[in-house]
Amino acid sequence: MVNLSISNFKVFIIKAIYKTILVLLLFAVALEFYNPLSKKQNSTIVFKNEIIPELPNKITVKFNNLGYMGEDFSDTITRQKICFLGSSRTQLIYIPFSLQWTYRAITEKSRYWINNCGKGGHRINDLINDVKKLSKIKPNYIIVLIDPFDKTQDFKKGEFKAIENFQFLSSIIKPFYRIIKSKVNGYKIGHTKVDWRNEKLRSSNKINSIKIENKEIEYKLDELSNIINNLNAVPIFISCPTTYGNYKSADGINMGAIENSIEIDEFHYQFSIALNDYCKKKKIYFIDGYRFKKDSRFFYDYHHFSIVGSINFAELIRPKLNLILNSRDSSITMK
Repeated sequence: MVNLSISNFKVFIIKAIYKTILVLLLFAVALEFYNPLSKKQNSTIVFKNEIIPELPNKITVKFNNLGYMGEDFSDTITRQKICFLGSSRTQLIYIPFSLQWTYRAITEKSRYWINNCGKGGHRINDLINDVKKLSKIKPNYIIVLIDPFDKTQDFKKGEFKAIENFQFLSSIIKPFYRIIKSKVNGYKIGHTKVDWRNEKLRSSNKINSIKIENKEIEYKLDELSNIINNLNAVPIFISCPTTYGNYKSADGINMGAIENSIEIDEFHYQFSIALNDYCKKKKIYFIDGYRFKKDSRFFYDYHHFSIVGSINFAELIRPKLNLILNSRDSSITMK
């Protein structure tokens, strides 16, 4: 055996760690080429669902020639073009396109080319980059469901505890493992069902104070709205709903007793107010999505809509959204 001094042993361990990280990073880069969800143009992916009863057992997801959900893009399209942006609450990858709120919220669908361009996990900085990718489409409207954010981009609360506890190395290994496994077993749904009755309860009645950094919010929203305006598109911002809050759900669950539920709800509420104030100041169309009816049945986990939740959210925003579209279209026709 090779005798190593303590210092040499430390160097050996450090090098081994660096090499391991390097290999895993190379795997992560490889995923960009071999992950079917990163190359979605003109593709169809079928997911098996054995976990979430609120969703179909077999979920077929079709991506168009741009890699989004909806009608294919063509330079010959003369209808008004609408692009929806946001995170997984917008993308709704496991909900059939015809049942997604992004589709159902539009009343006169024949008048518009509608695409759902949402992407799971995308936050404000990602959305800014997503808008830039829409330049080829030349959309007339870009409708954004905006998740609450603060200056650190880190909530560190119950809604995102899955992200909090997700370690760096496992976040690289697990997707690669799932892709290899899927070659044999087929693709399985990537979300889990939350049983609210088993969630951790509050340890005390103390409520942490909520502080919204309005300057940071305004800076990021300026960046987002300016890019949309540069595309000659009309921005429409929607605040995000949440299943959390201090209420008793229709199925008898005391949501206010769940750890961080009240704080998360307050954060969404305060952000919705800040977003509304910003839109008034900048003369941007705003729709209050936060006021969506509180009911845990509208979400199958911490923040993903169930099918019935998606349908009901569409009904909430439909009146104002179509009022905006009709008023804008009328003014264009008059010109």
